[in-house]
Amino acid sequence: MSLELACKYLGWPEPGLVINPSGEGLRALNTLARKKIGDRLAQDFPETRGCRIAILANDFNAPGTPVPLAIVCVFARAVPQRALAALHRLAWNFSHAPTLVVAEAQRLRVFTCCKPPPSGNQLLEEWENLPSEIPDEAVDFGTALQGTAAKALHWVNLASGILSVRYPQLFDRNQCADRMLLENLKVVRDRLHSGSAERSALALDIIHDLLARLIFVQFLFQRMDSHGQAALNREFMVGLHEQGHLRCRHEDLESVLRDHADTYALFRYLDQRFNGDLFPGKDKPAMQRRDLWADEMAVVQQTHLDLMAEFIAGRMRVSSGQYALWPLYSFDTIPLEFVSSIYEAFVTKQKGTVYTPVQLVDFLLDGVLPWTGDEWNLTILDPACGSGVFLVRAFQRLVYRWRTANPGSEPTGRFLSRFLEQNFYGVDIDPAAIRVASFSLYLALCDEIDPRRYWTEIRLPCLRDQRLISGDFFDDRLPGLNTSLDAGRYDLVIGNPPWGKRTVAPKDAHNQLRAPRRWAKEHGWPLSYHDIGSLFIAKAGQLTKAEGCFSLIQPAGALLWNRSGPASQIRRRLLETFAVREIVNLSAVRFGLFIKALGPCAIITGFPTLPRQDATISYVVVKPVNELGDEYGFEVGPYDSHEVPLHEATNDPLVWITLTWGDQRDRVLLRKLTNFGNPHDLVERGGLRKRRGLIRGRGGRQKEQPILNRPILESKKIPSSRLLTLDSATLPTNIDPYTASSDSTDWRAFEQPQALVKMGWTKETGRFRGVRVRGEAALCNDSYISLGGSDADPNLVDSAVLSFNSKFATAFLLLTSGRFANYRPAPSMDDLMQVPCPAPRPGLLEGLDTLDQVDQRTYEAFGFCNSERALIEDLFHYTIPFFKGNGTAVPRLPTRRGEQSELVVYAQWLIDVMHASFGTRRECSATIFNDVGEQLPVRLVALHLEAISGEMEGVRMRSLDDAELVGTLLGLQTLLTQQEAGSGFVYRRILRVYDKIEWAGRSVPTVFIAKPDEARFWTRTMAMRDADSIVADILSAGFAGVSS
Repeated sequence: MSLELACKYLGWPEPGLVINPSGEGLRALNTLARKKIGDRLAQDFPETRGCRIAILANDFNAPGTPVPLAIVCVFARAVPQRALAALHRLAWNFSHAPTLVVAEAQRLRVFTCCKPPPSGNQLLEEWENLPSEIPDEAVDFGTALQGTAAKALHWVNLASGILSVRYPQLFDRNQCADRMLLENLKVVRDRLHSGSAERSALALDIIHDLLARLIFVQFLFQRMDSHGQAALNREFMVGLHEQGHLRCRHEDLESVLRDHADTYALFRYLDQRFNGDLFPGKDKPAMQRRDLWADEMAVVQQTHLDLMAEFIAGRMRVSSGQYALWPLYSFDTIPLEFVSSIYEAFVTKQKGTVYTPVQLVDFLLDGVLPWTGDEWNLTILDPACGSGVFLVRAFQRLVYRWRTANPGSEPTGRFLSRFLEQNFYGVDIDPAAIRVASFSLYLALCDEIDPRRYWTEIRLPCLRDQRLISGDFFDDRLPGLNTSLDAGRYDLVIGNPPWGKRTVAPKDAHNQLRAPRRWAKEHGWPLSYHDIGSLFIAKAGQLTKAEGCFSLIQPAGALLWNRSGPASQIRRRLLETFAVREIVNLSAVRFGLFIKALGPCAIITGFPTLPRQDATISYVVVKPVNELGDEYGFEVGPYDSHEVPLHEATNDPLVWITLTWGDQRDRVLLRKLTNFGNPHDLVERGGLRKRRGLIRGRGGRQKEQPILNRPILESKKIPSSRLLTLDSATLPTNIDPYTASSDSTDWRAFEQPQALVKMGWTKETGRFRGVRVRGEAALCNDSYISLGGSDADPNLVDSAVLSFNSKFATAFLLLTSGRFANYRPAPSMDDLMQVPCPAPRPGLLEGLDTLDQVDQRTYEAFGFCNSERALIEDLFHYTIPFFKGNGTAVPRLPTRRGEQSELVVYAQWLIDVMHASFGTRRECSATIFNDVGEQLPVRLVALHLEAISGEMEGVRMRSLDDAELVGTLLGLQTLLTQQEAGSGFVYRRILRVYDKIEWAGRSVPTVFIAKPDEARFWTRTMAMRDADSIVADILSAGFAGVSS
């Protein structure tokens, strides 16, 4: 099947755009795929020359890195089975896309890139039920869509990620080449380190160096030049023997490893040729170097090398029934950033740092160093470089820019060595990380030039202790890092520095560890919970050029929502000192990003200049797309971006929390609620007492006689015999008089009238829980809060119980508690005490037997209107389950079809908001498009903005078969692209297009809204958001046929 027919039948963008996309990010990815897959395939199988290779992505116009959907390989004729198996192996190694699509003369086939291919020339069998032939001739489009593969690979399905949903067993990212290689290397590392009866245990530093050399040498054996010759090949190895460098003839790496003397002879030869930091004693005096080589050769025995030889030959069993997959790996194709994964696995478990996945690195760099442009001579600093993944990706982008600025030319090895040595700087407190970073950059350099020039042009620069420094970023004595002398030195400061509580060493720590604390004191920067994170921004801003920028990953709590005094000081200082351009909240996706995530994080990007008073900050909240989406990149939708004025960002910490899951309507609701009291205010005024339950403690304890022989609630759950009340007579009696010595001895909150409130959110009900205590006042453990006291108004206590049990309390806390909205199911006690309570009155809890009744009375007591109730209920039923649930939670489920569809309610609310905005003089109506046959992963609604009599009044249904609906969706995508960019193709998961339809001889202004078929996108709240945006568009830009 030709690419032209594939684009026609499958709804892909037109062929010219697929092969030559307008966006530099996708163009760079295409270039990489052709180099790593196409060129290598043609070298091994000349009959495949002429194969066209491209990456399908969600955005063909983006200057940054788009989310890849599939690797597409188009052949003019049938491909031999051996070549197809090799192609599949290369695509698996490429690790940049989840799917491989192969179009041959008469056949279209699809393979997963998330499972290792079988050895030999076999192909995966799991897809036998999916391939379907599409005739290589003009046929009816609807008929072509009947094939299973064709349906799965149609653009609407492919771009929506439906393949990973329907075939989850085939899209396990952990079985991609880079991750499986990492697991294999872990096994080798552990066996070398643990030792055995046959071999001694090796130190980890030596093992890491050996494995790095193993990868580098294998890279040289597999890195092909433009003539199909590897940098290290059979003839070259024979030459090394004939020249006396090696004692024996060797044809491959396994053979070399079987000979201890020749293994180290090859290492020495490569050390002399490449220079660099891969081998012992670099930059040491000659005698010391000789001793270091001798020491390593004495420790590393033949038995160690034999184990490595067994590994690379694929004969070492790494798990039950499974052998190492080394023969399947192509080190010319595996992404270079996998070396960073090795660092994460081998080093960070002991050091407590966090590996940054490459999709996050690319996401950050897209904002400050996009692929587009020809400015390449920039200086880059990573203040906590770890394995060097930020520096590697920045190096690749700047080399790409150099080629853009010098079309038709190729950078020489000598130029790239100087460029690497002069423009890239990194520092890390861990020497092992610096070693890995150096190795990573060497591989990146070698990957940019033809291997034929390795032996004549490349002398790897010494980076360690020169440009990659092992030390503390806050030590102003280090070269290139003096706050005063090196101020304004770097064009770009990027990275993921360490952060978290107690990451700043205490005052009495060893002098070498006190640099951050000294720097903070000297420059007047406050600390919050001894968190080092914000100090990196402070110093990075000092070292950045006036026209440059910084972009660093930071702790979201301190940066966004922590309301403590020091945190507020830091936030204000940062926002008033630097022109912050963007803050990206990553809390919702952190568990998919970081294996060892300790807390929520965010990206802060800014400039080292004072902000304008009228400045706004772009606030982006990245949310998970689907089970696979975040593994390859991020998509930011229209509901995920907000503009926050600087004065609000500085003075209102709630703005960041509220806009994480809500929007401006939610902020209006919160402002209304300030008219109501809350437990915190009542305690401050003396009308209520509060305290957390008893803290028993394990260390110093105190004996408290007043708590003996009183009822106590110590169970994890409140007994559920009554909905809102608890009879203390049903509780056990406390017989333990001891509490922690630090615990309060004020027992007045344990008096009637009393309510007990559980601090944690209950996943089963989706609510918080509080009860009014009847009978004798009760004690409780520290999972609960006691509200009350002898001076409290009983009606006021009842009011708090009503509020805490309602949907409203859960929704309110999602909008106001940074902990609950981002990473913990238990808000702080201070957050809970901010929950508003309706005006107290007698009988507020009477006659309430169900939670629905609780909600109804709460709404009435607060006087919520219909739109406010909708906001609360949608947060409760859709937003919270989406955030705290899983892939099968209600918000992710598809919508229903027909009259009972969620889209009917959505459309009616859309119309109602339009009427409320423009009055009934604008009789809007809506059309819901229903798919006939197999359900598509996208729903479509049309909002008509003109009074039309007849059948178009209100909401109507229109049924379209698959082909018609798909055609309509693709037409809208094309129209949107033309409106936004003029050319190219952009796939928007959430689409809003302004157009006109012909109806009864008239042109009716119409807004088409297409969104994923997930219930969370079609709620009443989403209808209000969409309507508000449409109204704003009409008022600001107008709409032909509609006057504002």
